[in-house]
Amino acid sequence: MDRANQGDSKGAIEELQSLESEMPGDPRIALSLGFLYQSTDQNDLAISELEKAVGLNPSWEAYYALGLLYEAKMVEGNSDSWMPKAEVAWQDFLKLAPHDHLRRATGEKHLKSLRNQGS
Repeated sequence: MDRANQGDSKGAIEELQSLESEMPGDPRIALSLGFLYQSTDQNDLAISELEKAVGLNPSWEAYYALGLLYEAKMVEGNSDSWMPKAEVAWQDFLKLAPHDHLRRATGEKHLKSLRNQGS
């Protein structure tokens, strides 16, 4: 991840992909790849890796990112298929995030907004 910290996202992604082939099923690698793809606007790849990460080891961090990514997909179009995914991601984020976490309020706002849109 040093490459990502130095601004070399492409190199960091390549390193993580190589590591993932050596250690398949490691949720930390999928989570890191998901975040890197998200930071480089490769949203479909980010969603794929983050969904893999939560399938291996659910985390509030992954659900938070998935909520944002699913909502971005809603804006691009086809909100009927992405809205339920976004709602579930925010619900799962709120289940797992510590009660005093600063992002809880953001998650609650997103969930409320989605529910209002669905009404």
